[in-house]
Amino acid sequence: MTKHLGSLILIVFTTISSLASHITGGEISYEYLRQLPNVDYQYKIEVRLLRDALNSEIGFSNEISVGL
Repeated sequence: MTKHLGSLILIVFTTISSLASHITGGEISYEYLRQLPNVDYQYKIEVRLLRDALNSEIGFSNEISVGL
């Protein structure tokens, strides 16, 4: 038991912290627009992604896929 406890304490206190700097936040919102004649519903989905453009060389596409 003490061997496992010692190993656990060693792992907890020697973990390496990693930081991601390319995406700093974002939000997703949706708005109901209408019901279409074929009984499907139409929504407007908006995604705002905030990123660190100074410290990141990763490019982003203007298109995303959203599935429900």
